[in-house]
Amino acid sequence: MRYYIKGLDCPHCAEALEKYIQENKNVKYAKLNFTKGYLDLKLYDDAKFDEVYKYILKMEKVTLSKKEKNYTLDIKTIILMFVSLVFFILANVFNSLYLYIIAYVVVGYEVLFKAFKNIIRGKIFDERFLMSIASIGAFVIKEYNEAVLVMLLYTFGEFLQDLAIEKSRNQIKNLVDFKVENCDVVKGNVIINKDVNDVEIGDIIAVKLGEKVAIDGILLSDYATFNTQSLTGESKLYELSKNDEVLSGYVNEGDVIYVKTTKNYQDSTLKRILDMIENATENKATSETFITKFSKYYTPIVVLLAVVIGFVSFFAFNQTINASVTSSLVFLVVSCPCALILSIPLLYFAAIGRLSSYGILLKGSSYFEEINKVKEIVFDKTGTLTKGEFKVSEYSSIETLNIAANLEKYSLHPLAKSIAKNIKTPLEVEDFKEIKSRGVKGIINNQEYYFGNANLLKELGINVEKSDNILYLVNNKFIIGYITLEDEIKKDVKETLASLKQYNLVLLSGDDEQVVKDVATKLNIKEYYANKLPIEKAEIVKHKQNVMYVGDGVNDSLSLVNANVGVAMGLKGADSSIEVANVVLSKDNIASLNDLFKVSKKTSRIARFNIVFILTFKLLFLILGSLNLINMSLAVFADVGIALLMVLSSLRILK
Repeated sequence: MRYYIKGLDCPHCAEALEKYIQENKNVKYAKLNFTKGYLDLKLYDDAKFDEVYKYILKMEKVTLSKKEKNYTLDIKTIILMFVSLVFFILANVFNSLYLYIIAYVVVGYEVLFKAFKNIIRGKIFDERFLMSIASIGAFVIKEYNEAVLVMLLYTFGEFLQDLAIEKSRNQIKNLVDFKVENCDVVKGNVIINKDVNDVEIGDIIAVKLGEKVAIDGILLSDYATFNTQSLTGESKLYELSKNDEVLSGYVNEGDVIYVKTTKNYQDSTLKRILDMIENATENKATSETFITKFSKYYTPIVVLLAVVIGFVSFFAFNQTINASVTSSLVFLVVSCPCALILSIPLLYFAAIGRLSSYGILLKGSSYFEEINKVKEIVFDKTGTLTKGEFKVSEYSSIETLNIAANLEKYSLHPLAKSIAKNIKTPLEVEDFKEIKSRGVKGIINNQEYYFGNANLLKELGINVEKSDNILYLVNNKFIIGYITLEDEIKKDVKETLASLKQYNLVLLSGDDEQVVKDVATKLNIKEYYANKLPIEKAEIVKHKQNVMYVGDGVNDSLSLVNANVGVAMGLKGADSSIEVANVVLSKDNIASLNDLFKVSKKTSRIARFNIVFILTFKLLFLILGSLNLINMSLAVFADVGIALLMVLSSLRILK
């Protein structure tokens, strides 16, 4: 069960709470996502939830709800900060220790209490502990102003940070908000509003103007217009006719329509996209996992260094005890790794949301790094670069085309429609026969004609060079004409490939050599492979380094797995290819690759900037603090101030 969690103000707290929950005997599974603000919780017995909730509240005063609630301003914290500030001003005016203590306790009691509870549980090294030690230490050395300011600035910084995180969550939510929970099911003359999970295959659902289609199905209405932007990123309207396939997530832009479901909600496009997005941050980038491990060792080491600095400054440099303790306390406050462990996961989460707005589904933040390493892009041909819909590109004469088209109008072969649409003058065909995998025959105006490929001609005793895209018209065992078919290249493919010229582009296909060569020539692809079986395609991909494979069919699954980055084309692609791919382009257009590379590179730039900026700034302040050149207020800025700046820096990816 997923619960939306409110009341957590730091990544460290979330990590500690997750481990704490996992230790409960009633908990089977617990995963807390601080960035997205939810807790996935499975219990051995659901009846024990209240008991587990009370257990959680002993560590953190959080609220859990099954439905996500809109963010509300933390009025309590605002009041406490205001009251503390008033007492702080009065304390300065009257120089009263008691007023300083009141100002300190009003704003800092919750931080102190939580730090104390964590120490009892052995969870010592978090920012609350560091702030508590620093502020109490300031009181001990009679730096009352510094003590109160530490808590005030820390609380204010956490408040602003919380605002920034909520803003980012809302921005990201707007990019990936596909969810549909209920839909209207037609039962006779009655419409029943049902949970989408209770809708069965074959049910008829009604979709009103502005509503999302909840489950994949077949359009029963004569005509419908859809906005598909939430799935594809394209703002243009999509028109469908009766019996066309309708994908869940489409938004109805016209009158009420009716759709007969062909899948359960769990198997529908909408649910698959939601699952991809929800699971995306589970597969973490190297820098993200490094930072989590880094913070576990970093903070204890810095605490030890703070103690060493205090002793060294007192004994070696003959500083006063107050100055030595201040150096140690400043060093402790600055050392908090909050900026790192908050900004980097948030950046990757935001970047995945940004890609979703372009109709690109990335299955994990680790793939950003793999995408940026890509040197070669291998493309499947049919369905990826070409439409898989053949058209007549060349013919020997109008008469040949007309006879062939009249013969093919009776054929059931997939290519027949492409030829039959070219009828100029209708002709009566007698004694029609389909010759499987080779062609057709028929009598027109008392003349027997054969129309087919090189294999058909071979049976007729005529030898021609084999080519999958040339069909011949034969009369009296003589070739009297030919037609060349061409698999039409998709829109924007040529321009997109030209924009990817910094990569080595490769065309890989199971088609005839001449067909593949023609496509490669038109698209200016130097390296191509023809007549390759799926396993042979996979071997070629496997032996390349830093390679991206782009494909759409069942036979692409092996190649997608063997590539460093597997990209599946379109949500209508084979389930197996979408399942094993690392990236899904819902637009079904390789032009999306430009957006994929652009966002990946920008994400890496921001991640590098954040890490370098944080570490440089921290190191500078640690040095200044150890030399007693900055006060506690600046130390607090080096912690919560930098964390806030880095959160805002991470949100640049949404622009």
